[in-house]
Amino acid sequence: MNDCADSSVKHILFGGTAFLMVAFMVMALLFLPVFPGGGGGGGGNGGAGIDKGLGSRDAGVGELASENEVSESESEKTNEIVQVKRKKPEPEPVEIAVNINIEPPKSEQKKDTTVKKTEKRLAGSAGSGGESGGGSGGGVGTGRGFGSGTGSGGGQGEAEFMGTEVRGNSFVYVVDKSGSMNGKRMVDAKEELIKSLKKLKNQRSASLGKSRAVCWFYVFFYDSGTTPMPMPDGRPSELMEANFENIEYAINWIEGIISSGGTSPQDSLIVAMDMRPSAVFLMSDGGFFINQDFIEKHLLGKRIPVHTIAFESNAGERVLKQISDATRGIYRFYSAKP
Repeated sequence: MNDCADSSVKHILFGGTAFLMVAFMVMALLFLPVFPGGGGGGGGNGGAGIDKGLGSRDAGVGELASENEVSESESEKTNEIVQVKRKKPEPEPVEIAVNINIEPPKSEQKKDTTVKKTEKRLAGSAGSGGESGGGSGGGVGTGRGFGSGTGSGGGQGEAEFMGTEVRGNSFVYVVDKSGSMNGKRMVDAKEELIKSLKKLKNQRSASLGKSRAVCWFYVFFYDSGTTPMPMPDGRPSELMEANFENIEYAINWIEGIISSGGTSPQDSLIVAMDMRPSAVFLMSDGGFFINQDFIEKHLLGKRIPVHTIAFESNAGERVLKQISDATRGIYRFYSAKP
């Protein structure tokens, strides 16, 4: 019985010892860093293994990161190459000189030709008035006919008659010689007219080395009808150059005029306006009648001023003002010195 008890005790002690050893080994494995000695060596080896494993993991992560960086770098380079290939070179600016010769329209060519012909004609020794009496340029040449009688010359002239002064190159005088003008009035009127013509004669200009008259003129006397100044060679009435010979011829004719008849300047005015001078002087010492139809038909639209003069009497003031206002002329009352 004692042998059995001893055997049981031995089995219990052996089992307990084995259990403790196993427990100790488990605790050594769990708490390896805490215990020094042999267990610590094992722990050190275990820690070295763990560190080695972590180092391998970090190395793998580093290599992967490096591979990603290389991949991204290569991708960026690839994108740059693609962009360079896609980008087209900008063309350099090229300067091109083109000479374009555009001909003007035929109408402009004709206009330019007409202007050149006109300038050439005006540059000559005398401009030809011809059928139209010349152009409207300054100076006076040999232009004749019903018109302004302009051509080459030395600029614009001027005229003064019974106190009315105007500028231009051609002037027509329409002077009353009715019965009421008999006596001193007729004498004074002739003196004023001759004085005005002499001033025209004194206006000269040099053209191509020759002295020429600047102005042109013509004279009508009127009563119940018209008395135009006859031309020296018998041709139809037209503007005359205000040179010495023509002025002297006109003065001789004026001095032979005799007053008589009524007062009707209409016929003289129609022919005077058709001559297209720079201005017309209309003088009367009495009243007369001109209706609006006559003014609109024969005076308006020609752009020729009619300067009217009431001489020694204002009996015709109303109609004279009516004419000057319609043609943008000047009206004046004039009385000769006693």
